[in-house]
Amino acid sequence: MAEMQMSTRILKEPLGFIRILEFPMVLLAFATTAGYSATLDVKYKCTGIDNVFSFSWFYPFDLTNTAVSNDLCKQEGGSISIFGEGAVSQSQFFVCTGVLSFLYIIGVLYVYLFQLEKYESDHRWPLLASSPSCCSSMTDFVVTAVLAVFWFIASCAWASGVNVIKGLTDFSMIKNMFVNSVNPCKDKESCHFTPHWNYAALNVSLIAGFACFFLFASNLWFIWKETEWFKSRQTPNVASGQTAGGYPAAADVLPR
Repeated sequence: MAEMQMSTRILKEPLGFIRILEFPMVLLAFATTAGYSATLDVKYKCTGIDNVFSFSWFYPFDLTNTAVSNDLCKQEGGSISIFGEGAVSQSQFFVCTGVLSFLYIIGVLYVYLFQLEKYESDHRWPLLASSPSCCSSMTDFVVTAVLAVFWFIASCAWASGVNVIKGLTDFSMIKNMFVNSVNPCKDKESCHFTPHWNYAALNVSLIAGFACFFLFASNLWFIWKETEWFKSRQTPNVASGQTAGGYPAAADVLPR
């Protein structure tokens, strides 16, 4: 078996360089979403004793299960849903797109580095050929196009989800809910609220998500140039003595 040789040539070209940029951007997009968490501490007194009620929300932002008792001291009666809804499907689709892209980038970078010659010469259609290839430029083009569409849809959906989360977790709204509906917080001096969250990570995830869409979409042109679809359009021009722009080759216009 021939020894596998690593070639970094393609990493110096736009195709490989953009893949390198995609790697940290994809990681940033799904890590800031999956790793997000927030907590609110409510300090209150029952018969002169200090107590703390804490609740958190985090990925996948299933806020429907977050509830508080009507009476924090007695823990009796019914409970109140603090938020009422969440952004589960939006966040999960966004993170799923990120994880799939992350794994694909690792795989395709391996192909670029160790099977570049096969990548550039193998023009079989993905999944449709009798022996489909996972290393061809056509496969790379199709998968990248699908991921670009996924990133656009996921980022738009997640932007809507982030707006929902920001609205539901507004500090003043949560505080008013406790003051109006929960004992002993109905006495405004009995409860003290300490929020432990901000929305910076969610904003970063959105920026990274749309950046991933831009990177995957822009890389399609450079992958297209490696496919048989592009090269087959250039071959007739070269064979007929013309350049890609349709003009005569320089050798044909020189005097003999």
